[in-house]
Amino acid sequence: MIYKFADFPAIAKESKEHGLDELVYWFWVDSFSLPLPAAFAHLGGDQGMADAARECKKLGVNITPFVSVELLNAASAPKYGAQVDPNAGGWTYHTDLIPRFNPPYAHGYATVQVGPLNPKWQEDVLVGAEHLADMGIPSFCWDVFITTNDPEPNQISLAKKIRDYARSVDPQAVFSAEELYNIEVDAAVVDYTWNWTGYRDLQALTSVLPVPRINCNVSSSALVVKQAFADSLYLNVMPRKPESINGTDSIASRPTMSKALKQCARLRKQFLSYFVDGTLIGDCIFTKPCSETHTCAYVLPDRAIIVMINLGKKRAVGFDIDMAPWTKSPSGRYEVKQYDADAKVLSTSATPAKLHSKTKVLDPEEVTIIEIAGR
Repeated sequence: MIYKFADFPAIAKESKEHGLDELVYWFWVDSFSLPLPAAFAHLGGDQGMADAARECKKLGVNITPFVSVELLNAASAPKYGAQVDPNAGGWTYHTDLIPRFNPPYAHGYATVQVGPLNPKWQEDVLVGAEHLADMGIPSFCWDVFITTNDPEPNQISLAKKIRDYARSVDPQAVFSAEELYNIEVDAAVVDYTWNWTGYRDLQALTSVLPVPRINCNVSSSALVVKQAFADSLYLNVMPRKPESINGTDSIASRPTMSKALKQCARLRKQFLSYFVDGTLIGDCIFTKPCSETHTCAYVLPDRAIIVMINLGKKRAVGFDIDMAPWTKSPSGRYEVKQYDADAKVLSTSATPAKLHSKTKVLDPEEVTIIEIAGR
């Protein structure tokens, strides 16, 4: 990690200004080690980490350690009846190495899998997680969440114990993970994913499986920010300096992405009930294709919103809708409001259930929201 814990409040402040409320940090401890060691002294140690958590919490930002314990290193594995092959590959990487990942001459992070069924391993992981929660760091980000069909105690039962303890300390504590195996089962314990992926069209998945929220990594693209916002994905923002590692640069260093984040944060806050309680129906709200747009609609019993991004040239975008199958209206008529990217109302009109309309003139990649409510 290139930052010290004392740097976290400044990072949290910038994050909050951009609508981000979770700060996940890596390499705060010797990875692949159990029992969970104290945080690195050069970063500020456990006390510095606890102090940072407290200060960031005042700003409305959780700090969440990324924990790698499914695999263990040569020093820890023997405690659980396992041995690391000294010639094995692993997770050794550094920007000074050639190649940067897992070169044949470096084995510092050679590992062997020990979890998730080893009972002693489970005990030590739980003790470590409870210690973090007692320090004021109850949220947890798990490196490679492996769901098995084995009877309890297994990965899921361990995660439930960690979550239960964490939420006894802080009801808003989250459990996130690099989720790879069985998302329907993992949804019982994983609040959001931390996977290595950029934007993907997952509207169908999100529509039927609202948790865990699937993450989308972004380093500089304003369009990716807008698409992820439209689809209610969980943004993992990590700008990096040239030739450096993820998360080494400020958000402000990417002005267009910074502006998009602030706009999307305001829009999500204003229309939060649709994202939280509504049903995602994508572009199914249209009766005709709406070309060269990225569109995601959310419906509630008596109203709906359409989040639209113009993927074409500068233009007004025409669209056709029949609201009757989607929302209720006692009079059969609807009020239509269009908002700009800063959440300001641009126009208001009344319409029957079937409407043919168009947006204001939109720049390329500009976001607009159309809200339609029964009257």
